[in-house]
Amino acid sequence: MKTTEAERQESIQWLRELVEKGERTVYTVLRHVSRSGMSRLIDCYVIVNNQPKRISYFVAQACDMTYDRKREAIRVNGCG
Repeated sequence: MKTTEAERQESIQWLRELVEKGERTVYTVLRHVSRSGMSRLIDCYVIVNNQPKRISYFVAQACDMTYDRKREAIRVNGCG
């Protein structure tokens, strides 16, 4: 499913409001690495009210990357 420009801009705006400059840290978790090492699945979180909040879907939309719905993480291809 391809992200439209409107969805992309909406995700960017939402992320900017959530992660105000210097206010929050974005944490990442490496969920999976393919056997060949050519792709990885990365999950993104911020802490809100002492609870982790998953933002991977919105980061994938904002960066025009693939979101793996099965594992609920961003797919990053390539090596190095």
